[in-house]
Amino acid sequence: MSPERSVHNLTKYYVVRALADAIHAANVDCTAYTDGMGVRIDDDNHIEPDASVQLGSPMDRDVQTLTAPVIVVEVLSPSSAKNDASVKLIAYLSVKSIAHYLIVDADKETVVHHRRLTSDQCETMIVTHGMIYLSPPGIEVPIQAFFGKQ
Repeated sequence: MSPERSVHNLTKYYVVRALADAIHAANVDCTAYTDGMGVRIDDDNHIEPDASVQLGSPMDRDVQTLTAPVIVVEVLSPSSAKNDASVKLIAYLSVKSIAHYLIVDADKETVVHHRRLTSDQCETMIVTHGMIYLSPPGIEVPIQAFFGKQ
């Protein structure tokens, strides 16, 4: 993998911190993870999102693949934008436990929120201010927190 732009790396950090803070504030049984944890798409493929939220308590220390991800996040970079909005969207929403796929654009301070409605339908919202409501698991995150702002 190529080195990341500073804004990409910092935005990943802000996203995980914002998700962890929201989980703590809502007192829900979830864990926020940074990049590096895999999401199994099928028997042969997995993807490593930039951030994710797993239902339940933290997993065993040696686990490398999430078993019940409910939220996955990708932070856009110039080289990944097309793939994040197409290939990964289809892949992530094929995972039954994933209720929310967030695509974070740090340059535009915008989040594209894909929310599963049914097994074969999703709703897409473009969020530029205010709160992002993520239920399940029952958390809300101020969008500015994704960009290191309070």
